[in-house]
Amino acid sequence: QLAADKEARRLAREAKLNASKAPAAVAAAAAAQPVVAVAKTYDTATIAVRLSSGTVQREFAPSATVRQVTEWARQEANNSALVLSTTFPRVVYDEAKMETKLADIDGMVPRGMFVGR
Repeated sequence: QLAADKEARRLAREAKLNASKAPAAVAAAAAAQPVVAVAKTYDTATIAVRLSSGTVQREFAPSATVRQVTEWARQEANNSALVLSTTFPRVVYDEAKMETKLADIDGMVPRGMFVGR
């Protein structure tokens, strides 16, 4: 009887020890799996333009060009000579850069801001 009790306790300890190792082994296996970051895509870009008269805001498609934003901002400001720029890094979007897509400008999608000058 005594030998049977010792054997039962030994088996119980081993089972408990193996059970505590199992979650650690699963966690270690999960940690070993490479993490693949999935880039989030956005359907809209909310663009704000800071003008001398105040800030205006509108949603555009990420594929919209700076030209489209400039034309809209010129109408809002009633200023046909308005030029857009970013603050940091400072980039002035003159005629040569008008076809740049919003998605290609860091920080414009999903929300971005231009300054009208």
